[in-house]
Amino acid sequence: GNQDVYGLGIRVGLYAQWLSTFLSNWLHQRKVTKMRDVNTCFQLAMLTALLSISNQGAATHAIDPYIIIIQIIGSASTITNHATHKSQWNKTTWGGVIRFFIYFAVAGYATWFWWIGIDDMEPTPCGTKGFAFVGADLWDWFRTANKYISIVFTVVFTVLFGYTVWNFGPEFWRRAPLGKYKKLPAKEEPKSEIEQGLQEITSGKMPKWTPALCIIVLIVSAIAIECVIIWNQVRDVSDIFSTGQLIPLVVG
Repeated sequence: GNQDVYGLGIRVGLYAQWLSTFLSNWLHQRKVTKMRDVNTCFQLAMLTALLSISNQGAATHAIDPYIIIIQIIGSASTITNHATHKSQWNKTTWGGVIRFFIYFAVAGYATWFWWIGIDDMEPTPCGTKGFAFVGADLWDWFRTANKYISIVFTVVFTVLFGYTVWNFGPEFWRRAPLGKYKKLPAKEEPKSEIEQGLQEITSGKMPKWTPALCIIVLIVSAIAIECVIIWNQVRDVSDIFSTGQLIPLVVG
């Protein structure tokens, strides 16, 4: 297996970071900004690794990018705008923008991966299994289901991106250094039902069941990664004492 992507030290450090970010979100909100920054760094590193291994062509095993996608989904489940302490609002805006584009990029990558990219990648020698609470062949119905799931998420992020630019673009411009020299009029037009629904989604107001949903996604993501490694009989990813494993472990 790819020790540099999902070695034991990296996995344990990642799980610890997920848990600490989740706890900061809901139990210690004054620390959430710093934890989000660490979380964002992990996600940027994973996105970079995802793009890097995809450029290796036929040398890439399909299981590698699949595991990274699960890792990013798990990281995303630990962050919600609802938990940001009001004293930290002015420090989290651009971090939220970066994370949004990471998720947007991953959704687009997943669409490419399931529709096209996976055909140029190698299966594991013992058969390639994906996680559907049971082992499922990565090239069978599991691939078909993920094709349409990835398209749905890509469309959702595209709509949210367009709405966010249209609705909040003027505010970002006013808060930017160049925007201080130019005032933009605010729109006072009545909102349609669709616009009101999108505003609710992007407002940061989360339902009461959000923490439970987040912890479920977090746990399932961790279980999925471990099951995929076991089911595909991935070897040589249990080293925890090499430099490449100790750094993310200690940071986590």
